[in-house]
Amino acid sequence: MTVRDPMLKLIEKRVMSFYQAFYEGKDVSPACQYRIEGLMEAAQVQGLMTDDALQQLKRDCYQRVFAETLSKGNLGAPTQLMTLMKRAPVYPS
Repeated sequence: MTVRDPMLKLIEKRVMSFYQAFYEGKDVSPACQYRIEGLMEAAQVQGLMTDDALQQLKRDCYQRVFAETLSKGNLGAPTQLMTLMKRAPVYPS
């Protein structure tokens, strides 16, 4: 097993968890999002994943969780995860 395999599996697992939390209506902390994006960038810098592979990974994970296609406008940059949660209700005090 190469270093590539565990790294890619970890990224896929975390992206799936990220989308699953949104699907379940849970909050996802920015720190969690940034950690995943950092892993994706590290994989890209190390040559483990290309831009196209990262975009495809995001599309595939989204498709598996939401059973619909992630629109091109919601893909963002290759190492960017778009937050998909509804805006929190804010009331004036």
